Amino acid sequence: MQPRTLKAEFLNALFGEDDLGVVVRTHIYIESSINTLLDLLIPFPSELPRLRYEQKLRLCCAMGMHKSLFAPLKELGDLRNAFAHKINAQLSAESVAKLLRSVSQDDRQAIIRTYSTTRRDADPTLPSEFSELEPKSQLIGFALWLNATLDVLQDDARQRRSA
Repeated sequence: MQPRTLKAEFLNALFGEDDLGVVVRTHIYIESSINTLLDLLIPFPSELPRLRYEQKLRLCCAMGMHKSLFAPLKELGDLRNAFAHKINAQLSAESVAKLLRSVSQDDRQAIIRTYSTTRRDADPTLPSEFSELEPKSQLIGFALWLNATLDVLQDDARQRRSA
């Protein structure tokens, strides 16, 4: 299935990048997932004008995406814009903390649990706590959660479309 292939490609791309690359590539993949979701939710997506990122997010919410996803998606766009428009932008602990604060408490816990499971199963030498990871690794954890969440929304939209 395409999402699994995309996830492996996504993961490989993120781990092979510097901070700038991780931020920009995360945004590219997430915006692509948003575009796919809109294509699934809207009967005639080609009739839409070219939309900016935030307009796409608002349209997704209008089409049924849970509003709790708007804030982290918007925050990711803001982070990408900081990197795109400020030559000295850096991925700091505070910028990643801001992303994580935009996520609901339940979803933040899901990100942390996923990290703990991955650490246990894949590499027990990693820091024991998610909060001890460097900002880049925390951003990757956030990006993987967001990508998986959008995969679920796409699957739901596909099922509704075929019903």
